[in-house]
Amino acid sequence: MTELDLNTAVRQIKQTCENNDCPFFFVVGAGISAPEVPLAAEIVQHCKKKAIADGVPEHDDPKDPLRRYSHWFSQAYPSPKDRQQYLRSLIEGKPISHANLRLAHLLVSRKIARIVVTLNFDDFLLRALRLFGEAPLVSDHPQTLARIDLANERDIQVLHVHGVYWFYDLCNLEGEIKERAKDVDELLELILWNRSPIVVGYSGWEHDVVMTVLKKILNRGRLPFNLYWCCYRRNEIQRLPDWLKEHSSVRFVVPPRDGRAELRAPWRSSAASPIGLGVGAHDFPMAGVPGQGWAGAEPEGSADTLPAQRVFDRLIEAFKLDAPPLIRDPLGFLAEHIPASLPPPREDDLYRLDLVGERLRRAQILLARDEKEVQQPLARLIDAVRTARYREAIDEASAISLERLDARRLEDLLHAALQAALGLSEDPEQSLRGYQVALEAYRKLPEDKRSVLQGKGATAQRGCGIALAQLGRFEEAVAAYGKLVQDFEAATDLSARSAVAWALADKGHALVELGRLEDALAAYDQVVQRFGDARTPTLQPPVASALLGKGELLARTGDDQAALETYDDLIRRFGDASELAVASFVARALMNRAGALARTGRKTEAAAAYEEVARRLESMGDPAWHIPLGWALLSKGDTLAQLGRSQEAIAAYDDAVQRFGNATEPELQEITAWALLKKGNALADLGRIEEAHAAYGEVLDRFGTAQEPRLSGPLAWAELRRGHMFVALNQREKALGTFESVVSRFANASELTLKSPVSWAWLAKGQILSQLERHQEAMTTYQDLVAWLKGATEPELRLIAAWAGVKLGDSLAQLGRTNESRRAFSEVICRFEGASDMELQKIVAKARERLLEAGSAGAG
Repeated sequence: MTELDLNTAVRQIKQTCENNDCPFFFVVGAGISAPEVPLAAEIVQHCKKKAIADGVPEHDDPKDPLRRYSHWFSQAYPSPKDRQQYLRSLIEGKPISHANLRLAHLLVSRKIARIVVTLNFDDFLLRALRLFGEAPLVSDHPQTLARIDLANERDIQVLHVHGVYWFYDLCNLEGEIKERAKDVDELLELILWNRSPIVVGYSGWEHDVVMTVLKKILNRGRLPFNLYWCCYRRNEIQRLPDWLKEHSSVRFVVPPRDGRAELRAPWRSSAASPIGLGVGAHDFPMAGVPGQGWAGAEPEGSADTLPAQRVFDRLIEAFKLDAPPLIRDPLGFLAEHIPASLPPPREDDLYRLDLVGERLRRAQILLARDEKEVQQPLARLIDAVRTARYREAIDEASAISLERLDARRLEDLLHAALQAALGLSEDPEQSLRGYQVALEAYRKLPEDKRSVLQGKGATAQRGCGIALAQLGRFEEAVAAYGKLVQDFEAATDLSARSAVAWALADKGHALVELGRLEDALAAYDQVVQRFGDARTPTLQPPVASALLGKGELLARTGDDQAALETYDDLIRRFGDASELAVASFVARALMNRAGALARTGRKTEAAAAYEEVARRLESMGDPAWHIPLGWALLSKGDTLAQLGRSQEAIAAYDDAVQRFGNATEPELQEITAWALLKKGNALADLGRIEEAHAAYGEVLDRFGTAQEPRLSGPLAWAELRRGHMFVALNQREKALGTFESVVSRFANASELTLKSPVSWAWLAKGQILSQLERHQEAMTTYQDLVAWLKGATEPELRLIAAWAGVKLGDSLAQLGRTNESRRAFSEVICRFEGASDMELQKIVAKARERLLEAGSAGAG
């Protein structure tokens, strides 16, 4: 499987287009029409909610995404006309999405493609093309397939494989989609004969017509050019079939990894809970996998995604496309095109149609005369935004003197700078500059204009706060959010009110980063007090975000009971939400609630809560939830194991392996590795040593050569545990080799997650050597371990260091080096005698006992 970043993919596409005439065609799905039209997962949630309210059993919920969509859609809207009317209610009257406008811009240029295959029911692309002066050829039914002429090198052609919302014969159920595939597949095969697809905004349902034909073509051999599949999230690749992922012609264009977002993932803290090491007992304590904490509430927009508009933006920028004529010169465009549509002039022309073109030309001349020096940089700015040259746009915007702009031009500057900043959201330094210019322009506007544009001004102010937070400048971010609340708290504009609500929630998140926890709680409470009862959909996500942040902050301060009450409040308010923006906060609250139940000793309730989390995440039908789903299953298994229900824990771990065992994404591979490791531990607890040994071996067989850092932890622990199984099977030489392997492979690691298993393996190696009466080697091993752990402050490592010191003293005694032995015991006592930890106190007591024994032996 080949993964590319967006810049590399765009460069390759451009190189291909330089040598070939329109070598690609676009395959587009719902992702290019969001958020104006809900995505499939949101439609499923709505339809499921409606169907259940109508009496449909909830338990009948297919796992396959297409079947699930088809099932709930048909249950909620049984007849074709009902379904068509529902889709019409979602689409009709909605503005054209930015991504569709950008795609139309690319098509008008005829640099990359002239053909689009769309699985969408909306007419956004057709409207955008007509807006830009194109009259595309359209096929939206098998009986109109002949309209698509592959030899036509002039016209843009759009194939709606599932139909358009205008008619009830559109296809949206599984059976209908399969039937339509039979009609369309021959045409798609012909399209693929000398073109390759660029796939954007499409999730790749296995039985869809596009996937059916792609499978057939790819199984025959290579495509003429590489296929570029743009993934909104990295883990979307997981749900795609192997025949696609493993083909040499396919390139997956993925967003960058966001390590910061991963560290904030709340589900990890409970999933990587300590695991018992079971058998292989020694006379020193054993430890498990340490938990991984969470740095605070995840700010909106930090997810590592690749939106469709960004893909099209980069292509427009790379190909240096001019703005479409209608946008660049509206009057000139109309002066050219309208007269061509008028009938020939006649003497008795009732409407004097001949004057239309003449007046347009005169208006064009007058407008050109009106262009002044101050307008030129603003025109360059607007043109840069139109052609996705956002960095250049921000440079232009920053250079404009606001003092010379009237209200209309200030408004133009506000819109353009804001769009440029939003287009560079992945570059906070640049986007901050854009938001600041937009905000300055807004503040320069007359009062009456500002009141109309409150939403834009609030968006620019919040953008400043988000960019500052992304840059780690949290004090400034807090000030920016506070200023937004101060300036817009009396706003009546809905988007401005939404920005105020988000600003308070974001302020709370930033205050957490600064350690100002009481202030953060106050900010979260303000959101709930001011907007908690709002029924407006745009105000619900910030309220949910604030409640989640408050709950996690309370848990962080050790007040799990108050955290549970807060999570329950969030779930009570929004538990039935179908909008993914809110449902995501509910899912995280459920996960955190389960963790809090486990921490407060309510483990039976916690196990049931993790089961509920897994059920909800699965029901969302979105691959974005695969990772938290996997951690929920692990947490469920951990909790069951702690309850002594080892067999049920094994089933939970097996469930995770079954779901994600073939995944290629590192995040899901990590889940598989931990699941196998924990399964081995549960088997060991049941005394099923050989099965446990096999589970640990499977971790090493699957991932032993992996270089991904996140897999190092489970690999180190699996190898350590396999060594313990060799000890339990009385195969000490094999155990010794295994412990040595852990030390040699992972001893240079600095992370605690690796220092812990390395230390235990080092200690176990020394003990095996002692049991084999290889005391000189044992002594050297313990000396090395004591030196390696010198200065360690982590409780677990201090415990191991103390045991290593005692074992070193024992080895020296065995070698007859009594004075050195007494010195080793004394060093343990001196270093750890003031420790409050009970286990350390026991080790110190053992060192005193050994010291006395060594003294008696020396006296004798």
